[in-house]
Formats: sequence, C-alpha cells, structure tokens
Amino acid sequence: MKRPTIRVSFAIRRGRTLKNGEATILWRITVNGEREELTTNRTIHPDNWDRDKGKSKGYSHQADRLNEYLKKKELKVFDAEMELDRQGIPVNARNIKDYLQGNTKVSSGILELFADHNKKFYERVGIDRSKATAERYETGLSHIREYIQREYKSKDMPLQSIKHEFIEGFYHFLLTQRKCSNNSTIKYLRNFRKVIRIALNNEWLHSDPFRNTSYRLEPVNRTFLTDIELGLIWRKDFGNQSLERIRDIFVFCCYTGLAFSDVKRLKKENLVQGIEGDMWIRIQRQKTKQPSEIFLMDIPRGIIQKYSDHPDCIIKDVVLPVPSNQKMNMYLKIIMDLSGINKKITTHTGRHTFGTTVTLNHGVPIEVVAKQMGHADIRTTAIYARVLPNSISREMKKVQEDLNSSNSNLKIS
Repeated sequence: MKRPTIRVSFAIRRGRTLKNGEATILWRITVNGEREELTTNRTIHPDNWDRDKGKSKGYSHQADRLNEYLKKKELKVFDAEMELDRQGIPVNARNIKDYLQGNTKVSSGILELFADHNKKFYERVGIDRSKATAERYETGLSHIREYIQREYKSKDMPLQSIKHEFIEGFYHFLLTQRKCSNNSTIKYLRNFRKVIRIALNNEWLHSDPFRNTSYRLEPVNRTFLTDIELGLIWRKDFGNQSLERIRDIFVFCCYTGLAFSDVKRLKKENLVQGIEGDMWIRIQRQKTKQPSEIFLMDIPRGIIQKYSDHPDCIIKDVVLPVPSNQKMNMYLKIIMDLSGINKKITTHTGRHTFGTTVTLNHGVPIEVVAKQMGHADIRTTAIYARVLPNSISREMKKVQEDLNSSNSNLKIS
C-alpha cells in the first residue's frame, strides 16, 4: 500500500489573542490533503512569529527552546504514523490527531478486539443479549486463538494482517481440525465477521477480508415429535418427580412454541385473559425481540396450574420451575429412552414440535403460527412446514371421499 503523504506545520491563531497580547500556536497535520488542527499548549507574541517558516524568530534562548519543542511535536506525528500502521489503523489526519490526544482505540490485534467485543456483549446479557449467544462468541474467540497459534505461531495477529487468506484458512481449520459441521462453521464465521465490521466501521482496518467470500448453510433436518410420540411421553408414568417436571416443561414448550430462554423467564404478568375469556401468553422473544402471542390450550394451562405453588416459582416469581438448559437436555435423553423413542432431542425440539406437529400439520394457517412463534418473517415459519404421513393420509382420504361421491357408479372391472 502506498505510504500516505504527511505534512506538519505550525501557525498562530491571529484573530484571537490572549489578554497578554500573545497568540496560541496551532499544530497542523495534513495527510493526503486532509487537515486537522491541535493546540500545542504554547503561546507567542505575533511580532515574534515567523509566519513563513512556522517557528519563532531569532536565536534567543527562549526562541530556541520553543522551536525545539515544536520540532519534537513534529516528530511525534511520524511516531504516531508508525504506531497506527503497526496496529492496522488507517493512517489519516483524524486518526493521527485522535492518537496524539489519546482518543484512538488502540487494539494490538484481532484477539484483543474480539475479547473486547465479547466483554461488552456479556455486559448486555439479560438486557438485550442472551447468555447462549455470548457463549457462542466466546467459543468462536477460542477457535480463532487456537487457529492463530497453530497456523501463525503467534499469540495474536495485527488487524491489518487479517486478509482473505486468513478467512479461508480459518474456514478450513474449523472444518478439518475442529471437526465442525458446515453450518456450525458458517455461524462461527458470521460471528467473526461482526467483529471485523467493528474494525471496518472505526477505520482500524483498510479493507474487508470477507469481501468476495460466499458460504451457504445446508438444509437442516430439524427433529420434532409426532402426535403419537408426544402422547407417549405425556401419558408415561416415570415414577420420578424430577423426570416428570422436566417432561412437563418440555411438553409445555411443545404446546406453546416457547424457546428455552423464554419459558425460563415467563412470569405471571405474561399471562393475560382474552376477550372471550381464554388465556394467552404475551411475551417479547429474548432472541429476536419480536412480540409473541400464544393461545393457551388445555394441557399447558394444566401444567401452569400444577406448578403454581412450587417453591421455585414463588421465590423467583416465574410461571414454571425451569432448571438449566444443560440439566433439561440431560433428563430429556433419559425420558426418550424410557419412552422408547429413538430420537435425539433438546429443549428446542419442543419449539420445532409446536411449529410442525401441533400447529401446521393440524391445519393452522402459517400466518397464525408465525404470530404465535414471534417470527418477523414468515419464511422462517415455513421451515417448519413439513407434510407428515398422517397429513397426507388425511387429505387423500378426503379426495377419496369426494371421488366416491361423484363417481358412485364407477367400479373396477
């Protein structure tokens, strides 16, 4: 990259002299035609200033000291240029001025910037950020740190050295060394790109290393429970209160479509009565901040009533006694085994089951499902629009009945 043209000059502020008749000496920094001004914290009488040379007139001790001071100021500009370039920050008049004033964000490398991003992200957890997303950013940072150590034998990388080659190498590392799936790899890259945008927006990075990159998510076969499977675990007597509590919370998710983070923070104030006397859940989704309105059917209403006096619900002022996501998933595996269902499920399977089995495959319009699930884009809801065998059978039997009615005399010879 071509080195910027830098010019440093000094001038006095002639139009605004001080009470003692002296004028402030200004420090002018010009980079590729762009100019910024700073004050030198020094003053001089206009008669003693050499306008053409930009310094004090004469050879007195006082003049020599002032000119030496200004020379040091000039050298600081070029020191700033080298430091900004080393740290991958664009060398322009504004950044040099900010650096000299101590205002420029000095990031020694991409890992430091990533860590700073994660720290600020964690500070917003519970406000407008989720803990799960914060943890994914931390995992992404860990992967990049390992990649830099393995590939570059370094503890960090200067921002300016993050090029397209780095992105492609990290992509390959995630797939081959970390054994991440294609979709997990792309999600890590997307999170990394958000950190890169911080550097670009602050002009700490000259060009976007993600430019001309294209990665495509593969279709995911989302696991859900069928009506029969849902009935099996609901009617199953596990003989264990902990298992039954986890089962109840999971079934509640299946019949409401709430994600784990939303059901865990569900409060009584989110339960409202509709115009016709029905009960509803009104909540803003933690992940998307989209409003969600969910009609409460009999089963989830019964579950709420069952745990209304549970100590955890009273102490924490929540609707259900929801444990950690890790504990939920651990118990769900046991529940599936005891129920004879050969599926690997997580708490989020409840949301998939609501979108697929409970609603769309029972004829609920996709617009209604989108509203209940808090989807801003109906295309997101369409992911759940699968046609199950029982739905095909039900619809084809209707066709058969219509054919039988209209062709009553038609027989197979």
